[in-house]
Amino acid sequence: KEFKLFLEGLLPDITLSSVISFWTKDRTNDNYIWELVQPQLQPVDSADVYMVNSLRQLLKGLIEKEASDMPATLLLTWQWLNANKGIKSEVTCPRGISCCSLSPINNGSVRALEISPGEALYIVYLASLSEKQRRGIVYEDGISVEMKIGVEDTVREQLLAEA
Repeated sequence: KEFKLFLEGLLPDITLSSVISFWTKDRTNDNYIWELVQPQLQPVDSADVYMVNSLRQLLKGLIEKEASDMPATLLLTWQWLNANKGIKSEVTCPRGISCCSLSPINNGSVRALEISPGEALYIVYLASLSEKQRRGIVYEDGISVEMKIGVEDTVREQLLAEA
């Protein structure tokens, strides 16, 4: 309800940056988004695995086009943080988070989809837009065929269904 009121105050100018700001508590809690969404379990069927991989490819491509709004730390998955603990990097664990503990999402399930807070935030951003705006972004209206992200239309439709 609070988010709906927040969005109503922004209409018609909803931006990725404003959605990120709300769902990270003004960029102080990268994991606040998990209060809203919970990743599904990783599929086992090969067709479903392919769809998930294609969806992530599409999401990453769309996010890259709006890279200035997405801090790099939001694009790290919990699994990446755990796998790379102790490795010196410019990227550190989000504030207040222990990188060597179970994920706070999906009850710490090791079968949870490997999705970053940034990918979840982007889906919430798409869901916050009108259907026409959402479709234009996902289908990359106005972008030349050579510059479009190389995924099938069924993947784009699945992203629209998720949002």
